[in-house]
Amino acid sequence: MKKTVLVPTDFSEPSLQLVEHVISHSESRPLDIVLTYCMSLPDSISDLLFFSKIETIRGLRSRDYVNAYRAMLRRHADNEVSIRTDLFTGWNQAAFNNFLAGNQIDEAVIPKHYRLALHRKDSFDPIPFIRKSKLKITEVEILTAATAYPA
Repeated sequence: MKKTVLVPTDFSEPSLQLVEHVISHSESRPLDIVLTYCMSLPDSISDLLFFSKIETIRGLRSRDYVNAYRAMLRRHADNEVSIRTDLFTGWNQAAFNNFLAGNQIDEAVIPKHYRLALHRKDSFDPIPFIRKSKLKITEVEILTAATAYPA
């Protein structure tokens, strides 16, 4: 039976540790992982006319993130795992619940102490929405350079 897991991302290499955790700790195959970044839609009609989720996601990803993402895909090529990225652009919990239902999300994996970086002024943290949802939530400790080598 296929399982779909929501993983919030800030398009950083440390956030990919959540995906690694899902793949290595899930007994379900096939596995569908939805990387989610949250932002508000533009206010002006002309900005909305030219808004593209694909271009927005491309603009948020760094070269290091893309390289780490591709390396992760190669490592797990044989695991019946699909990974896709989507933007949540809603305003409230009801919209987020509809996003979860539309993507058929079964559970979520979130960082325990790591705060997602918000790269744009119109970005927002999805963790409060995830916590208020009825999803099964797993919290994972993310190892960053600061936590790996404390001062």
